[in-house]
Amino acid sequence: MTELLDDWSLLDGGYYEHLEEDYLLQKMIEGKSILDEVRHVDKFKLYTSRDTKIYIPIKGYNTFILVEQGEIGSTYAQTLPLMRRLLYAYTPKVKRVYNRLLKSDIKKIKSDYGNKVTVNFNPNLLKNKSIYYDITPYINYLHTKLSYIRFVDVGSNFLKSCIDELKDVNPHNILLYIIDPSILPSKLRERELYAYLFSRRLMRGEYNLEFEKIFMVVMNPEQYVRLIYDRSLAEKNKYNVFMRYIKQAIKFKTELVTDEEIGEEEPEALEEPITVEPKLEPEKQPAKDISKTQPAKPSPVQPSKVKVTKQPKAAPEKAEPEEDVDISVSAAEIDKMADEMVKNTLKTLGSLNLSYRVLKNRVASFIKSDDIVTQVAKKAYMKNDVFAQTNIVQAALTPNEDPKISLLIPEVAKDVHKQEEVAEDLKLTTPVPVDDIHKGKIEKYAVGDNFAHPIIRRMDYRAKLIKDIREAAKPPLAEIGYTIKKIYFTDVKSPDTEINKTIMEYVNIQCTNDNGETATLRFLIPKLTEERYIVSGGLKWYFPTIMSTVPIFIVKPGICQFRSNYSSIQFHHGVFNRREDIKCFIGGYKIPLALLLSYLVSVEGVLQYFKLQYMITDKKIRQADTIKLPLADGKYLVIKVENDDMKTCILNGLVMMFKAYQPKNINTKQEAIEALKAFTKEAKSEYIFSQIQKYIVDVQTKEVLIAHKLPTKLFDICVYCAEKALSHITEDKLSINQLYLRTMDIITTAIEKGVHAAVANYRQERIYNPTKQLSSDKAFVINFFRENGVLQLLEQQNPLEELSAYTAVKIIGPGGLPNKDAVQPKDRALRLDHFGNIDPVDTPEGDPGSRLQLTSGHLYDRNLASFITMNPSKNNKYLFGPSASFVPFVDKDDQGRVILAANQNRQALPIEHSEVPLVCGGIEARVAPLLSDTFVKKAEDDGVVEYIDNNIIAIKKKNGKYQVVDIRPQALKSGSGMDAAITNEPIVKVGQKVRKFQPLTVNQFIKPTLAQGLNAKACFLSYLGYNYEDGIVISESLAKKLTSLHYDTIEINLNVNDNINVFPRIGQTFAKGETIVSIRKNIIGDVALSDEYSVIAPSDITVIDIEVYPYDVKHVKPIIDQIDEYYSATNKKLKQLGLDPVFDKTKIVVNAGKFTESGEKLTNTKIIIKLLRRMSASLGDKVTNRHSAKGVITHIVPDRLMPETVDSKEKMEIIINSLSVISRMNLGQIYELALGNILYHATKRLNEMMKLNRSRSDIENFLIKLYNMLDATEDKCYSASIAKSLKGFSNEEFKKVITKLAKDGVRFIAAPFNSPSVDQINEAAKFLNVKLKERMRLPEIDPSCITQKEVSWGIMYIQKLEHISELKGHARNVGPYIKTTLEPTRGKSRAGGQRLGELDTWCILAYDAHTVLRDLLAISGDNPDAKRKVLSDIYAKGYADVDPNTLSRSGAGQMLDAILIAMGIDPNA
Repeated sequence: MTELLDDWSLLDGGYYEHLEEDYLLQKMIEGKSILDEVRHVDKFKLYTSRDTKIYIPIKGYNTFILVEQGEIGSTYAQTLPLMRRLLYAYTPKVKRVYNRLLKSDIKKIKSDYGNKVTVNFNPNLLKNKSIYYDITPYINYLHTKLSYIRFVDVGSNFLKSCIDELKDVNPHNILLYIIDPSILPSKLRERELYAYLFSRRLMRGEYNLEFEKIFMVVMNPEQYVRLIYDRSLAEKNKYNVFMRYIKQAIKFKTELVTDEEIGEEEPEALEEPITVEPKLEPEKQPAKDISKTQPAKPSPVQPSKVKVTKQPKAAPEKAEPEEDVDISVSAAEIDKMADEMVKNTLKTLGSLNLSYRVLKNRVASFIKSDDIVTQVAKKAYMKNDVFAQTNIVQAALTPNEDPKISLLIPEVAKDVHKQEEVAEDLKLTTPVPVDDIHKGKIEKYAVGDNFAHPIIRRMDYRAKLIKDIREAAKPPLAEIGYTIKKIYFTDVKSPDTEINKTIMEYVNIQCTNDNGETATLRFLIPKLTEERYIVSGGLKWYFPTIMSTVPIFIVKPGICQFRSNYSSIQFHHGVFNRREDIKCFIGGYKIPLALLLSYLVSVEGVLQYFKLQYMITDKKIRQADTIKLPLADGKYLVIKVENDDMKTCILNGLVMMFKAYQPKNINTKQEAIEALKAFTKEAKSEYIFSQIQKYIVDVQTKEVLIAHKLPTKLFDICVYCAEKALSHITEDKLSINQLYLRTMDIITTAIEKGVHAAVANYRQERIYNPTKQLSSDKAFVINFFRENGVLQLLEQQNPLEELSAYTAVKIIGPGGLPNKDAVQPKDRALRLDHFGNIDPVDTPEGDPGSRLQLTSGHLYDRNLASFITMNPSKNNKYLFGPSASFVPFVDKDDQGRVILAANQNRQALPIEHSEVPLVCGGIEARVAPLLSDTFVKKAEDDGVVEYIDNNIIAIKKKNGKYQVVDIRPQALKSGSGMDAAITNEPIVKVGQKVRKFQPLTVNQFIKPTLAQGLNAKACFLSYLGYNYEDGIVISESLAKKLTSLHYDTIEINLNVNDNINVFPRIGQTFAKGETIVSIRKNIIGDVALSDEYSVIAPSDITVIDIEVYPYDVKHVKPIIDQIDEYYSATNKKLKQLGLDPVFDKTKIVVNAGKFTESGEKLTNTKIIIKLLRRMSASLGDKVTNRHSAKGVITHIVPDRLMPETVDSKEKMEIIINSLSVISRMNLGQIYELALGNILYHATKRLNEMMKLNRSRSDIENFLIKLYNMLDATEDKCYSASIAKSLKGFSNEEFKKVITKLAKDGVRFIAAPFNSPSVDQINEAAKFLNVKLKERMRLPEIDPSCITQKEVSWGIMYIQKLEHISELKGHARNVGPYIKTTLEPTRGKSRAGGQRLGELDTWCILAYDAHTVLRDLLAISGDNPDAKRKVLSDIYAKGYADVDPNTLSRSGAGQMLDAILIAMGIDPNA
């Protein structure tokens, strides 16, 4: 009561005359309890609160009025069920609505509100006063002018503008949504409601509507108020409940069919007219001017018995919607349903790591989580549908599963489910356990399965390619009388003499004409290897996924574009030559919309489509509101002018068209064609437009249009685009609903263009040569790919880089943005609706937003050509791409640092003796099944291992055929540094049976879990200035452990006059400084006319293979023989199996002198020596952890001098500056360090327990308790899984597993958003009696030197990056110069010199280093005279002292002098 009185006390004395009559004041005077009779606007609860009155305070609230199906709402102000009426109202004098200015009838509006409401037009005079704002007339106007979908888009923007008007008046905006059944029509669908503005967006999962709250106010037959939307409750706002209460409010008078019952776009067959007796309400007429509109007066209507008669309807194409089920079920009923479902599905689901009680509670919670789920669950329960019940239980067990996808609309998820099934069949989603106690259970839920989907979408492309090519090529070929008979593929093999192999295939389109002549169009296309990549020029390439915008999109307000693979049309709305019009940019022409539409359907067709009233008269009639267009025969086309924007544009376009050409009639397309030629002043425009009309809606574009429920006929497309341009709405073309993915379908686009080119060429040549046969340019597709940059080099520095290539999506490419310059800052921004589908952090550092990553939980449906949107939810934790998922505690790091971490994870090198992380992120178990043959050698089918050596594994498959697996060292392509390398070690034995897709080898990256670094003892400590900024200090032992493998080659062009002095053998190892190869060049007699060519090993190197392509066999016969000898055992076994040898000596000899390189014949012998190079870490190399704490190694310390903990005597291996954590805000590394410390000591404790022969139960209890303390998953399912695994082993298995665990280390999966908290880590440390921080002894300073403060230390996973200092080092004595400036060439690859820029010069001057600057600029610069002078002095005197002032001008100076002289300027002046 005090609150209400305080509210009233704010009024000035001038308003007391109104208060004397007020109901609230009377109640105050009488002393009655007001709170018992009225509910405050903030006290209403969503859906559940219903009251006869509502109290709105006198300040702070902008109260918007919207009367359903009404034309004006101000008349309801006097009858609204408010506890006290508001005293003020706002209405603008003029309001822009849908590009039209509407004027208000001030006098009429004041009359409607009544004398007690002050109407004002200036919002500044209404500050801090609650007001009415009637938006009904404007919404009614939009409703009559726009289609349903555009009504939602334009209407939502309009509401935002209304709220912006009053943003400084009151802080709160609420809507009174009034339903007066007395004014409703007899037939009504949901999309015909004004409330469709809100219901459609709620149905799409958009909860952030314009108003804070929406109150439904029902007027007749009884008045009540209910809160049906509350923005603060977000996901608790349910579409079906929202519509249920609206339907309930009007059902006594009108039957309302919701979109949920009839689908998003209801076909006409589903239209169900409702007849209501005893009275039919007339349909409302659209109001043209709101100032002249008469209000629909509210009048009470007594409830009467209404008989509803449904008319028979045609059988719909889709299944009938099921009947509604009452979802008002009690908690006890839900518990019973959950209990029954769990019992029915336990056998189907198999073994689960959950107790029966926990599983039942999860299912019950899931059923209660959403009214839609409750409805589906009740149907499944009542019908005893075990299949549906299983789906519900599975959805309840998967936190990120969207119930609308899994339960309600299976047709939407059909393709998603198909992708999942294929991935499961190919074992792409089967995780590899990080150790034996995890068993892959937790790994399966730590990271989502859907990284496999982009790989699946590349598979089986041929069937769709044939179908699409047939549909795309049929129309152009039919024009020249050809029909397609067959489309098939043929392989194209590179000749044996080609060094750089290319794997291609032909697409053959066989067709015949009416004369029986046969022609075959052949297009050369790349052939996919392993359904993943292609091989061209000896390199691997892949088709990137392009994230394309839908064919119809808004460029900016007023401009809409339709774009297909063939061409595009842009629609501009604006004022041109003082006339409002829509201009169309098509085929290089700019024409009015009316002319384009007339070309498609004739002038009369356009007039009829837009329902324009017209007549043809013999004389010019003088009549207002008409336009008169002259015809060629002297008659006039008279058209009535209507107050409609689209019709105005059409009429203005017709005026322009008739000025250019006066047609003879208006009902033929030929006259419109003549008008087109006259308007464009080019006869060829007819042909251009005819081609565009035929082919612009190509096969792929049509599929996307149908999937997105957009028009597919060109006329309808033009009208739709024109309406969008006219509406001046804004759309985000990179919103998730506006995107679809393109990968292999780019081949269809290229072939379609190739067919068009072949047909055009055939037509042209037939003019001069009637016997010309139809043919195609075989290289058309390849050239198209080159010109458009379709293919991308597959970089495979490590497994994460390869996997990221397949899961990446680019916004640049065919169907997307044309190039990098077209990417605007807004295009790089993160979108909320990308949640769950697009990784929010992983993007290139240098070009952010141009390349994004699909998440492990993304959902993309090929049938719908769109992503399936996900609502932001804390339950969805599959938010990252492959590289970001490798970061443990990723949610603790700053987003910008995760971007860097994701990119650095893809740069990690293969470490010779790498380790699986102790602290895992979950992705480690997911990577191996998804990789290509480069990293993972798999069995093609069930079989038996027959043979293994250093080169191959031979497997006899169950069909009797053999699979030969090449296990020689593999080169890994790098994009920036030296290529890396891996060596394969077989994990199968001869005679062993293998299963299909079983891994056969391990290597430096796959063990078979992902391993690309080392677990090192690390601490955060400032150390003698060596780790200032990003400097890092490591121990000598860690430097040796960080030995990376690299692939290098020595290419030798051997002339006939060259002599080989030293030559290696395959398998031979060279120490640093030893000579690998030495050749005396150009020998004539005993004299070498050229210098000796030799290569010295820069580090430890092993020769892994030698390739010889001889021009003269005799010259290199010893080399060929030694290669043949090395492979003799392997070739002998292959010959026994009837297979091709690894090295075919016969082919080499036969093809001598015929070898080619990239098509060019070799003129001498080419030898390629392949090397495996081992490089330990050295000063200047870069290392990092998984949190982007990248740094340069600045100091390598002997192990005995490294810091060690005072109490536990643990020697550190790496020291990182503690300030780097604060500056980089990557706190995840602190968590990893602490958890690594715990796991390290847990491993030590486990070893101690085994040495003491502790019982199995003691070891089990120790591990279970540890994992339980650290478990952050819901219902402790992680630790429950570990407990189940441990208890499931036999005693012998348990001993074996624990022994391996004690050797390799106890591991923990800190999955994204499921990682241990600080309290859990501290609890586990206390359990193990571990100190996470200790004082350090610093022996390098002094054996007695100890830090004053405790230092954080633990185990951290360290990776070595591809930035190797030894490879970056470069020096030059003499070399090539740029001819124009005489400066050294730029860059190491061009043997360039050190270049000194302006800023560098300033820095040197700042240190007063004049002598250094003189030597760099004057002596070592671009002045040849200075160089000669220095060399001469050194030879003569042993030193040089040159005065720059005595030297002539440098090359650059001479060029500047020449330019000045050419300009007429004296350089010496």
